[in-house]
Amino acid sequence: MKQLLQKMIDHIDEHINEPLSLDKISWHIGLSKYYLNHMFSIYTGFSVMEYVRKKKLEYALSELASTNKRIVDIALDVGYSSERAFSRAVVKAYGHSPAYFRENNFLKTRRLVLYDLATDPDETTILEGFAPEFHIVKQSVSEKGFESMKSNFSEVKYEIIGKMTVLSGTAIGEEPEDAIIETMHRLAGNYCVDVLRTFGFDSPVEGSEDVTKLRGYEYWLVVNDNELDKLPDSNSFMFEDTSLLISLEK
Repeated sequence: MKQLLQKMIDHIDEHINEPLSLDKISWHIGLSKYYLNHMFSIYTGFSVMEYVRKKKLEYALSELASTNKRIVDIALDVGYSSERAFSRAVVKAYGHSPAYFRENNFLKTRRLVLYDLATDPDETTILEGFAPEFHIVKQSVSEKGFESMKSNFSEVKYEIIGKMTVLSGTAIGEEPEDAIIETMHRLAGNYCVDVLRTFGFDSPVEGSEDVTKLRGYEYWLVVNDNELDKLPDSNSFMFEDTSLLISLEK
């Protein structure tokens, strides 16, 4: 999986000046877009399209500094619907307007490299991975000590899960997690459904304004099959304006 995700990252970086969608990227890699997006978020903490948007902004700022293209043309090239939408995104990400980057350079992020989740890299390996431009960060890691910083990292584990019946709901918005989690637990309480386990993960959203500005989040409630008798329908139904899907996950 790590090799496939690295292949995807390289593909995005090499084609960042072209239209990129999750469908196109997943087709190139040969994986389901949902599975690809989910695994990428496990390794990196953000979705595929979040990474694409970030890299497209970096490409756009490079174009501002190195070419005489109009700002509106650069904005359209990287997928924004207008110069205004592009300007908002640049200010939000970098604190300055696009015009600022006509005259000032910016520090690009280093190339994203994935490590095996089971690997416990030593301090030497981590420090060697920093590009020269990141000498301040490298110095900070050296001074604080890598071992002392490990307490800030989340634990990751692999688990083989059998078939299960789930109630699935998805919310779309700027902060969708809390909304759908609260809705799903209100549903369980409303119908007195006994929940065995829960899962939540990013759900890809494409086609919204400002280069998929909105995010999706899907939340599962794992239940026994006999709990389905408490619900209005055994396949899907509406609850508080949210469409709920009942499915068998493998």
